[in-house]
Parts: sequence; structure tokens; C-alpha cells
Amino acid sequence: MKHKLFPLENVLAVALDRALTANKYGVLDLCSFVIGKEVKPNEIEAVLQSHCQPEILKQYPGFNDIDISMLSEETYWAWLAKQKSNYGAFITISAIS
Repeated sequence: MKHKLFPLENVLAVALDRALTANKYGVLDLCSFVIGKEVKPNEIEAVLQSHCQPEILKQYPGFNDIDISMLSEETYWAWLAKQKSNYGAFITISAIS
């Protein structure tokens, strides 16, 4: 099984289905790695919901418990710093075998 490190903000953007990163290509790269083939920008929503998000939540079920109810542009950086202190700046993701 292949493994790769990804920035936490990209992983959380996929896991929580929220635009938590300005790096759209990071999310594309993450989903492409997880499913094992290149994901094009027009395919991202379908792939994210059908394959990528469920796989990441399977690997990190604790992400289901992250509270995003108070998340806004104003609170984003403090929220992300808290998540990084909990999980680290990078997360190891495994590709679907």
C-alpha cells in the first residue's frame, strides 16, 4: 500500500467537505493519490464525495468529531493552529489498494 504526507489543511478540506484551503491543486493531488488516478478539476466534487472523503474518514475517524460550527474567515487561522497542535502539520494518507 502506498502512503504519502499531505498538509493538514488539504486533508481536512476533503474530510470535512469545506473549502479550508486556497490550494485547490493540493486537494486535487490528494484525491488523485487516494484513488490512484488523476482527478481533473471538473471531476473533483464527484470523486471527493464518492471515494476520497469516505476513505480519509475511514483512515482518520476522529476527523468526524472536529467541531466546525464556529468556523469562519475570522476564526480560520486560530482554528487551524489548534488542529495542527492536535494532529500535526502533515498527515499520512494511504492510497486505496
